[in-house]
Amino acid sequence: RRVDAEGLWRAPSGTVQSVKGRFGFSDYEHTEMEGSEIGTRFTNQQWEGRVEVNHSLVELADGSFGLQLGGRSFEALGDEAFVPPSENLTYAGFAFQEFEREAISFQVGARVEGQRARELTQGRERNELGFSFSAGANWSMAEGVSLAFTASRSEKIPSIEEMFAEGPHAATFAYEIGNPDLDVETANAVDLTFHLSQGLFRVEASAFVTAFSQFIYQDFTGEVVDDLDVLQARQGDATFMGGEGSIEFDLLHRGRHHLLMEGWGDLVRAELNDPEESLPRIPPFRVGGRLRYNGGTIRADLGLTQVGNQTHVAPMEEESEGYSMLEMSLGYRLFTGGVTHDFLIRGSNLTNTEARNHTSFLKELAPLPGRDVRFMYRVYF
Repeated sequence: RRVDAEGLWRAPSGTVQSVKGRFGFSDYEHTEMEGSEIGTRFTNQQWEGRVEVNHSLVELADGSFGLQLGGRSFEALGDEAFVPPSENLTYAGFAFQEFEREAISFQVGARVEGQRARELTQGRERNELGFSFSAGANWSMAEGVSLAFTASRSEKIPSIEEMFAEGPHAATFAYEIGNPDLDVETANAVDLTFHLSQGLFRVEASAFVTAFSQFIYQDFTGEVVDDLDVLQARQGDATFMGGEGSIEFDLLHRGRHHLLMEGWGDLVRAELNDPEESLPRIPPFRVGGRLRYNGGTIRADLGLTQVGNQTHVAPMEEESEGYSMLEMSLGYRLFTGGVTHDFLIRGSNLTNTEARNHTSFLKELAPLPGRDVRFMYRVYF
């Protein structure tokens, strides 16, 4: 059961432009059966409220500030209860401001958040505060050419699962163990983005570096409990480096007929600083291309994604082989009066490649889906 409510008030004039409020409540329960008997029962009651005020302090300066409050009560009983019953209260305040000065716009933001987490079995409790802020600038160098820079410092409070987990977890097929002594995770990041749009040609490229202090991750220990590999929550200083880019080119742009060619790629490297070793479950290099056609009533696309080998692995982690994925779709749209009919054929992994997602805990047990072809019909009225 879930209830959501949202409201918006707009000021006719003045500094405050609008006030937006949102509240949501969910009451979730499910039971996993083992034959005719109950194996594990999960209940989760959660609520969240948020108020955001959008304002305009002076000319060419806009921003917002607000408050957020939430609570969660979770319980799992049974053989697969890997997290003890717990209660969690979170609260936060945030502010964002943007300034424009000729060809340059500046953005600054800050957030403070707190968490009171308590597990009910042993009465352990953690109270934490986290502070985050960022600053950035976007420079319009020329018509259709821009350069953006962002620097940020953020803090992440450990979750209930990361601190108090202890038991078998079916989703990871592992025996998970948390660490109640985890520190707040801190990340210092910088990124640079270049954007070019000239006529039929568009390019975007970005690069980033993030230095983590006490980065929280899950790692296999090599131990076995109840025939399951042990997955332990750990911390360590780490560095993430990477980038991504995309390119688009309009091959045909005549009347209602449009043919677009696009390509993209991304890469990330993530390593612990001491000892110098790769972190687990980091995605490998990817590159892809696609042709898209839009003729109004007829739409089609054909895409190929190449995922590289992942040889930068953690000590207890298996390497993953690269793979190629071929996808296509063909659609026809028919208008009859006030009704729109969509007929669509969509296919993925058309070559039926055996592929494994390196970021998955279950990659050695469950490969990605094989060839999949779907015929769909949608009607809009």
